[in-house]
Amino acid sequence: MRHNDVNKFNHLKKINRVSSVGSALITVIFIMVVMAGAVLMMSSLLNVQNAQNITVMQSARATFAANSGLEWAAFKIKSDSACPANSSPGVGGIAWTVTEQDLNGYSITVTCEKTIFNDDYDAILGQVNVSVYHVISTAEIGDWSVLGATPDYVFRRVEAFFEYAD
Repeated sequence: MRHNDVNKFNHLKKINRVSSVGSALITVIFIMVVMAGAVLMMSSLLNVQNAQNITVMQSARATFAANSGLEWAAFKIKSDSACPANSSPGVGGIAWTVTEQDLNGYSITVTCEKTIFNDDYDAILGQVNVSVYHVISTAEIGDWSVLGATPDYVFRRVEAFFEYAD
């Protein structure tokens, strides 16, 4: 091999060394972009999960609020032997907004409908009237408009039948 041939090889080694320096930078930038994308994806998943947890908590509170309306109506029926005043479905029922701490802002509506049946199941008393009360209690929080519900809108409905012999 001649001296000129050796110089040609040294020149090629310098070219390869110079071109490999930039490839490490490209690799580092690629890894940083992938990691940043993964971090953004995880943060968006965390936000979705947080919103779902809030909705689950509001749903449970709405169920408790609707049940409290049902219990209130049962108390009024037992003490007055009648549906609470202005609670007929045609009137729209009795509505109020709760202001206590945990249920603050929930709107509760209670409707009650009384039906009387004649029943002669008792041989001693003869014919007995049985009053059946159909009570529906709803609770909601958030906004429901013509365009649809807001993301934090929650609605729960519970109903029960109470039967009392008169």
